[in-house]
Amino acid sequence: MNTIEFNKKYTKLPVGIKTAVLMAVEPVRLLSLTKNFVHADTEYPTREGHKHHILYTMFRNGVDMVLLCLVLKSDTGAIFTTLRKDNSENRQKYMGNYVGGGQFEKQRPEFNIIIKED
Repeated sequence: MNTIEFNKKYTKLPVGIKTAVLMAVEPVRLLSLTKNFVHADTEYPTREGHKHHILYTMFRNGVDMVLLCLVLKSDTGAIFTTLRKDNSENRQKYMGNYVGGGQFEKQRPEFNIIIKED
């Protein structure tokens, strides 16, 4: 089974998550996303208890890039998103059998979820 790795314990991740099914994937431009979406998708607590947001500085400074927005359903039943770089490796991994509109050629792929920082 493929994996999706997270380097931080993001606030968006469901407690106790082990696996997730990829429900949809869409290319998006960073600057087309709302400030609230970027905050929610990239927020994680620091050791000092503050909240930090990856990508927000780039978003605020007007740096644009194409990302893949993955919509996942966890084994806990929660729906969440994650943003990934839009490159050939990620397109193959996440869109290899995706035909669009939430439809995959076969079954929706399932991923082990690895959180490196617990």
